[in-house]
Amino acid sequence: LPPMKRPLLALPLLLLALGACLPLPRPASPWMLEDLRALDPAGDAPAPASDLLAAYTRLTAQEVQIRIDLLDLAPAGGFDLSLSIQDEGRFAVSPLNIHLSAGQPAVVEQPGRPAPEIRPRIVYDPWLDTVTISLNRALLGDRYQFDVFSRAAPSAEIADAVRGIRSDALPPA
Repeated sequence: LPPMKRPLLALPLLLLALGACLPLPRPASPWMLEDLRALDPAGDAPAPASDLLAAYTRLTAQEVQIRIDLLDLAPAGGFDLSLSIQDEGRFAVSPLNIHLSAGQPAVVEQPGRPAPEIRPRIVYDPWLDTVTISLNRALLGDRYQFDVFSRAAPSAEIADAVRGIRSDALPPA
């Protein structure tokens, strides 16, 4: 090759080599048995969309993640969940409450006052019948506990509940 074309050929090769050095984006890690915190028997709620099956929780580098498994997640139907979260710090006396309802944005509050600065990321997976709630890790301490309640909309009556789920608990046997 003529001397003028050698630098032009080297540039794409250099860019290709630099691109190979970049880390690949990692997919979200799958939920593991070690993340499972509670099991609830199937069929103990009046409707499949309000029947809680399991609760998982884990800490990532940036988030606290809570996953709720339902018998049949029906986002368009009557699905209604509430979480009450307590930790050893900011939410020790007054729990953080998150209310999720089909087709509505999440409502976040502490008893007696709204908490608009807290914006959980909610992922509904109708294929797996799960709801995952992610919060900024700086909001909660490393140890926390939560309760989950479901309602068969439009009823205000609790259809199913799992209480006393601890982040530091071992998976159920």
